[in-house]
Amino acid sequence: SNIDNLNSRNLNERLKTLNEFYDRDHEKGRINHNEAEFRAYYILQHVGNKDKVEIPSYVRELSSRKDILNSPIMQEALKLWSAWKRDDYQQFFSIMKNSQNVLICCQAFRYVGYMRYNAIQKLHRVLKSSKGVVYFPLTDVSNLLGCDNMQTAANVCVEFGLTVQVQEGT
Repeated sequence: SNIDNLNSRNLNERLKTLNEFYDRDHEKGRINHNEAEFRAYYILQHVGNKDKVEIPSYVRELSSRKDILNSPIMQEALKLWSAWKRDDYQQFFSIMKNSQNVLICCQAFRYVGYMRYNAIQKLHRVLKSSKGVVYFPLTDVSNLLGCDNMQTAANVCVEFGLTVQVQEGT
């Protein structure tokens, strides 16, 4: 929506300005203890960006800042970006599921729908039978799509036009 786009643009501008402050502070020898965290948020803001050089250029500019690049939160953001770039939905959802950082997950959540769509498309291509009917256990779908529970997995399947059948005793 327009409000989401406006909020995203505003956040991007604020993070960009914050990065400029961090760069100036670094030149003056000042240490900012939350710098890696906010630089990780900047990366996550640009994961879905069609500009394929934004994140690599950003990381290249930080190449001399090993303390920032090697921080756990920055590594997590870079792994999410890498999973997105490779359409590796399993890696993407695994990172989100195991993350200890709520804000990283909140920022990455905006990409969940896209990753689920790609996962379902891949599953359909791989599992398609000659009759065009695909049966796949909902528990497996739930795990693959990073769903919190079976009901969420069923809702996601229905949202993507799949039929969910409940078997007796399950």
